[in-house]
Amino acid sequence: MKSIALILALLAASLAGQAAPDRPGHLYADTFLALTTPDFQSETFGYGLGVGYQVNPNWGADVRVFHEGLDVDGSTIEAIGGRLTARMPFKYLSPYGFLGGTFSLREDKWLIQPGAGIEVTLSKTKRRVAVFLEGQLNADVNGSNTYGFASGVRWRF
Repeated sequence: MKSIALILALLAASLAGQAAPDRPGHLYADTFLALTTPDFQSETFGYGLGVGYQVNPNWGADVRVFHEGLDVDGSTIEAIGGRLTARMPFKYLSPYGFLGGTFSLREDKWLIQPGAGIEVTLSKTKRRVAVFLEGQLNADVNGSNTYGFASGVRWRF
């Protein structure tokens, strides 16, 4: 039993020491597909683009634009928002939490968006490309909340 505990402690120490060089002070861009649901019974799909700045390996900020629906009806940009991101980078895996706000141009309302996600770097040689999966609460200041889930690709410059 002591040997298993020792092996786990050594593994945890080695993973903690292999933090990914997330290129602090650099830009990143992402594209994503999203699903929004008010009650997990019905859903709306959408897509968006984001541009961000990685201040250091743990902190970043980004701006995102979003179009609800997988068609081209309505305005090209239906929502615009920003968020602050706190990350815990490891070699290939970076879990993160975020807090943001979005203004829906289509519905003329503000949303507060706390959430969490995970980013996975694709390979050791292509460290600038990663895929991510995240979930968030879309809290309407008037009390009409929905849930959002997104998945996409992130490029670091």
